[in-house]
Amino acid sequence: MDDYHQRAALLYRIADLLAATDSYDELLGGLAAQGFTPDAVARLLHPVEADLHTHSNFSDGVLPPRKIVRLARLMGMKAVAVTDHDNVSGIEEAVREGSEIGIDVVAGLEFNAGRSGLEILAYLPDTPCAVEFLRTEASGPLHSYLLQIQGDAHRRTLAILPGVNEFLQQNGASPADAVTEAEIRKWYSGQEPFYPGTLAVLGLKRLSQERRDALDIHDPRVFNTKVITPLLKQLPKDGPAISLETVERQVAAVREAGVRCVTVLAHPIELTTKGKLSFDEAEALVRDLHAAGRIDGLEVNNSRDTAQTTARWLALAADIRSRSALPFYSFSFSSDFHVLAPGVATGEITLGFGNLDERPGHTEGNLRPQGTWRELAAEIGYAGA
Repeated sequence: MDDYHQRAALLYRIADLLAATDSYDELLGGLAAQGFTPDAVARLLHPVEADLHTHSNFSDGVLPPRKIVRLARLMGMKAVAVTDHDNVSGIEEAVREGSEIGIDVVAGLEFNAGRSGLEILAYLPDTPCAVEFLRTEASGPLHSYLLQIQGDAHRRTLAILPGVNEFLQQNGASPADAVTEAEIRKWYSGQEPFYPGTLAVLGLKRLSQERRDALDIHDPRVFNTKVITPLLKQLPKDGPAISLETVERQVAAVREAGVRCVTVLAHPIELTTKGKLSFDEAEALVRDLHAAGRIDGLEVNNSRDTAQTTARWLALAADIRSRSALPFYSFSFSSDFHVLAPGVATGEITLGFGNLDERPGHTEGNLRPQGTWRELAAEIGYAGA
């Protein structure tokens, strides 16, 4: 446990230094000035060797893409992917930083598929080809589609803000402690769009431990499920059409432009928690999606998973591979990182560790990687910048 507390304390110092520094060298210098040598950092921070599911402040994470890459490099990881929600704006920044400091960066994004609990990670593993594609007119339809979704997410975030504050006041927060648009704008470093998930993080901070216990809301994901999602469902359904079919069309257009694209079903456990499917129904949906050519793989381990659910997804992936002539990839380097703030009190997921907190089995994170990054990179055809 002593190592855990030292690890958490170091990560909070790193979070402060990431905010205060403008380069990787400055970050290292700031740590050295506080007595943290590279050896000391390596002793305390030994995450999984890659993290292929992260979010920057181009969607609902708090760090700019370049700082996610710096954090991954500092931790000694071999690879990282920035997979923002319906947003590719941070990819080039992340790739450029990875090239400068020496870490593999995989281009990607996470598509909303218009169904509760169903999101599709799309990876563009030929990095030079992906960056060039996103600079050209060929990517115009993709950018246009994503801008529509981003604009709708921004409008809906602001539309439910009063409802979030009403919920908080009903549960002990004072009107003076309301979440403000200025606070949200600061989160995003002044850029738009805003995303609803940010309100879950900011809202949770306003709940006392007593109210968290009474409401059984102990992390942002549960706040999102119990508060944010019901508020969103009350809004008029007048946004852009989002469905598996619209995602499929975008992926097809990327591939037609000659860009390799690997699609992966994100956190399948959410098909049961958010989508209200049974495990058998979730497995059947995964099989159907692969048979229809809509997904090329499955996130068999995510920070939401237990050892039992990971075993179940692994068995499902193995069975699909045994029955299909099509490839089916198992992705397990997947924290779903948004904010660097470990500990039970924050409920945050830590890059490369997953749920890193005081609970037994979590003091070194709860991710269970399968295989190695190099093996997966070869399977999906990763090509670095």
